[in-house]
Amino acid sequence: MAVSGIVTNYSRYRRELKALPENVQFDIYYKLYNKGRLCQLGMEFSELDTFAKVLKVNDKRRLLHHCFQALMDHGVHASETLADAFNSQVSLSLPQLQSKEKMIQLGFALGGFLSDAGWYEDAEKVYKACLSVCKTDDSVPSLCLSLECCVRLLHVQNCNCKYQEAKISCTEAMDIISKIDEQGQVINKATLYTEYCALLFAESQYDQAFKYCTSAMNELSLSLPKKAVVDVLRQCSKACVVKREFNKAEVLIKYAVNYAKEAFGCHHPKYSDALLDYGFYLLNVDSIAAAVKVYQNALDIRQAVFGGNNLHVAVAHEDLSYASYVQEYSSGRFTDARDHAEKAIEILEHILPKDHLMLSSSKRVKALILEEIAIDSHNKELEDKLLSEAQELHLQSLALARKAFGENNVQTAKHYGNLGRLYQSMHRYVVNYCSVTDIQDWSMITVDC
Repeated sequence: MAVSGIVTNYSRYRRELKALPENVQFDIYYKLYNKGRLCQLGMEFSELDTFAKVLKVNDKRRLLHHCFQALMDHGVHASETLADAFNSQVSLSLPQLQSKEKMIQLGFALGGFLSDAGWYEDAEKVYKACLSVCKTDDSVPSLCLSLECCVRLLHVQNCNCKYQEAKISCTEAMDIISKIDEQGQVINKATLYTEYCALLFAESQYDQAFKYCTSAMNELSLSLPKKAVVDVLRQCSKACVVKREFNKAEVLIKYAVNYAKEAFGCHHPKYSDALLDYGFYLLNVDSIAAAVKVYQNALDIRQAVFGGNNLHVAVAHEDLSYASYVQEYSSGRFTDARDHAEKAIEILEHILPKDHLMLSSSKRVKALILEEIAIDSHNKELEDKLLSEAQELHLQSLALARKAFGENNVQTAKHYGNLGRLYQSMHRYVVNYCSVTDIQDWSMITVDC
């Protein structure tokens, strides 16, 4: 009743709210969200000092994600505003910064939340500002904080498909470790090795990824945060899958799923992360029906936590789309698979640049689905239309992959293979041999047969 009374007379009591305990302030802000008063909530959450307080209410983080996503969907650019405010605060206070550790902890809290919420670009801004604070001296504590910044940067850059920047962050982290080692200090490298494994995995360097996942496993200890343990286990499982080490992969991912469930509960985003990688394992061992159920569970969790136009939700839609496509390959019932693929693309196009690499995978999945629908349509006009749309999607995906990975890469080869199969379905064949690097416009060098 007290919270409702304050919200009803919000403009009258707004100033006094700042003196209340953080958990009480959060209850008032959440009530604003429930009442649909997003403009007032947006004003509060756009102030860095106010948002720093609600970040301290750890037991209501899921509700904070609800509020924050609603603001982003409403057009309040809270993520960018907060990141810019933190950058400005660092820039203004850096020359005479007294409480360096306090500033860094605020940056870690803000960057961590933005990263968890899927706003990687703004999380990267925050971590880069933190790194500039850490570099003000070369003491061991500062070096350890710098290393933490670099690992966090590496994580958000990996998630945002910024692989060239990720390589720079990884190199810097390795240099910092060398400096710490020179001073006789021992630090745990599990999270760094895990993120480096994720980078190598994304670039299809599977042998190296497997090597670093083994190093990460060797660094596991009870002192690691629970989230880090889950991430190590699930990333190592993925590396084992691509190396066809399925027994090891099964043990790792099942342990990750159970550990995440016990540590965070079955409605937590970290549990959904583990489920997605469990689905990846199940797909690769041909347990397709089980994979679909696992992916659906992961999607349900992410929609409940985030909802709206959120990257995490889009990724879950894409994974479920592909699993559904594989499951229904023989039946031809691709309605659900197509719906999930289109939803993933819709979300990604809403929040990402049109040339972002994350769109490549979703468009590829939709193209595969459209090709199968076209083949089974028994309608020449509809078939040609769907195959033409699939061709356009495959060409876009190929262009994005070539830009990100270059010509000699497994990801690029995958798109060429899909495009070749599509042209087989279209009865369009290359007239004579030519190098793939010479092909500028496939439609110009094919002929109907």
